[in-house]
Amino acid sequence: MKNILFILIISLFLIISYILLHIYKNKHPLLLVHAVLYSYMKDLDAICEKHNLTYWADGGTLLGIVRDKGIIAHDDDIDIVMTEEDIYRLKDVIKDDPNYYIYLLEDFYIYKFAHKDIPGIFIDIFPIQKEINKANNEFILRYKGKKSRDRWPMHYYLESEIYPLKKVKFGDIFIWCPNKPHPYLDRGYGNWKVPVVYERH
Repeated sequence: MKNILFILIISLFLIISYILLHIYKNKHPLLLVHAVLYSYMKDLDAICEKHNLTYWADGGTLLGIVRDKGIIAHDDDIDIVMTEEDIYRLKDVIKDDPNYYIYLLEDFYIYKFAHKDIPGIFIDIFPIQKEINKANNEFILRYKGKKSRDRWPMHYYLESEIYPLKKVKFGDIFIWCPNKPHPYLDRGYGNWKVPVVYERH
């Protein structure tokens, strides 16, 4: 009887948590979602550090780091890039993890780092690959997925802009970002220093 009561209490707690999360994600300034994302990123960074996996902040997350020192107010995910080799290693490392898992969004060829017990909140991991820029023979790194490349054609990095990576403050945690992020932000966002307010991401 005690076991049944315990299971009912836990089930009720999970249902209420899911409802509150849904309300916050769709009706409020995403404060709870941001708290969850920071927790995910802290854990993911620790995993990458432990297993010598390389990542850096990308897209709106990199913009948030440089301009806002944290997650952009309307954003509801975190964006990072990794080589696919390191993504495969990460998948192997967490295959038995009690909390996290990774799945592939095939349409845009983006991997999702997600929590097993919290639906709808995730870190986007963009597989990145190195190519030669024929105009100046410099290596560039850009998204591997064609749809991602087509949607964000200016979101690429010159190799000289990336290394050495530096760890910077992101909310109350520290994560890796390119050494010279401004050229990427100039290409990808234009007048990025002026915040644009959206109702939702």
